[in-house]
Amino acid sequence: MAELFGEVQFYINLRSVAQKNDDLLVASTMFLALQWFVSDGLPTPTKATPNGTRTAVSSAEYDWFEQFFEGSLALSPEQNSTIASLAKGAAIVTGLITVSKTTPGNTLLPPIIVAALTEGELPRFNFSILSESYIYLRDLLGKDFLLFLKRFHTKISDSNLAEIKLDACPVELIKDSFGLEEDRWDKFHVRVAKLLYEIPASEWPQHFSMGDATYQILSAKINTSGMEFTDTNFRSMLGEFLLSILGGRISPSDSTVNYDLLLDAIDKRFQPDFFRTLRENLKDVSVDTLGIATRSFPKILAQMLSTGDRFTSAEKDNLVRHLLCSAVEGNNLVALEAFQDLGRKKLGDFIRNAADSTKEKLQGAWAVFSQKVNDRDWSRQIGELIHGKTKAKSLFDIIWGIKSGEEEEHEEA
Repeated sequence: MAELFGEVQFYINLRSVAQKNDDLLVASTMFLALQWFVSDGLPTPTKATPNGTRTAVSSAEYDWFEQFFEGSLALSPEQNSTIASLAKGAAIVTGLITVSKTTPGNTLLPPIIVAALTEGELPRFNFSILSESYIYLRDLLGKDFLLFLKRFHTKISDSNLAEIKLDACPVELIKDSFGLEEDRWDKFHVRVAKLLYEIPASEWPQHFSMGDATYQILSAKINTSGMEFTDTNFRSMLGEFLLSILGGRISPSDSTVNYDLLLDAIDKRFQPDFFRTLRENLKDVSVDTLGIATRSFPKILAQMLSTGDRFTSAEKDNLVRHLLCSAVEGNNLVALEAFQDLGRKKLGDFIRNAADSTKEKLQGAWAVFSQKVNDRDWSRQIGELIHGKTKAKSLFDIIWGIKSGEEEEHEEA
C-alpha cells in the first residue's frame, strides 16, 4: 500500500476520475489512506527515473489529496459517513480515536468519528476504550453524547464490568450514566459501589484530605445512585476525620473539597448517634481550625448543634466551649448563623449547663468580638443570642458608648 500511495501517477489517475471534491471515490481512497497512514502521514510521492531508481517529485494532484488528508480541505457529510462505515467494517475506529485525541489540530478525523458513533450500528469497541477516551468523546459528541452513551450499554459485557477498576473509571461517566434507565448502566453503578466498599476504612482519610480521584468517584456515586456504608468502621473513621479537622490534627490538602455530602453515606438511623459521638469528643478547636471546618463541612457543623435529643451536660459544654467560643472570638459568620438558627432558647440552655470555666471563656470571646466588630446590628444580634435581650442591651450600650467616646477623643485629638 505504501508503494501505491507513494506513486505520483496514482494521484494523477485519482484526480482525473474524481472530477469533484465531494466524489465518493475520494472518500474510499481516504479510508485506505487512514487505514495505513493515519499515524505517520502519507508517503512522499515519487516517480521512476530512466536508470530504474525513484525520485521525489512535486505534484498538484498529490497536493490536492494531501489537503484532504491534513484537513485543510473539508470532506462532505456524505464522504465522512462513507469513511465511517468503512472504518467500522475494518475495525479501525478505535485507532482513529486514539490518533485524533492526541492530535488536537487534526480536523479530518473528528467528523468521521462523530459519524461512526452516531450513525448506524456502533463500532466494535469495548468499555475500556470508552473509559480511556471518555472526556474526548464527551466533548466531541456534545449534545449527541448522552444518546450515544445510552446506546452503548449493549457493548458492556459481564466481563467488562468485572474488569472495571476505580483508577480507570472517569468521574463524569458515573454522573452521565445515572438515569439512563438501561440495565447495564445500573450494573455499572453496582460495580462501582462494590469497589468503593472494598476500600479499607483506614485508607479513606487520605482520599478525603486530598480530594483525589477516589474521593471524587465516591462523591459522584453519593450524588447520583446513592451510597451508604453500613460498616461501623466507616462511621468511626469519618467522625474522627471531622474531629481531626476541628482539632487541627488534619488540614485538608485541597481546601475546596466539601465533606457535607459524606453524611448521605451514613444511614439516617445512625446519624443521631454519629452526631452525639462528635459532640462528646470535641476538643482543641481554635478560631483557625473552626474556619477550616466551616469551609469544609458547614452543614454537618450546623447539624451537630441540633441533631438528636436529650443532649448531656457534657455535650452542651463542649458545644459552647469549643464551637461557640471559637465562633464568637473569630466572628465566624457561618458558625454564628448556625447558632442563630438554633435559637436563643436552646443556646441559652446550652450555656446554662456549661461549666463555669466555659462560661468564663465565652465572656472572654465576647470581649474580643466586641472590640473588633464595628457592625452595630450584627454585634447586637450576637449579644442577644448569647446574653438575652435584656442583658445584651446593657452591654451593648456600654460597649458602643465606650467606642463612641473613643471616636470623639480621636476626633478632638
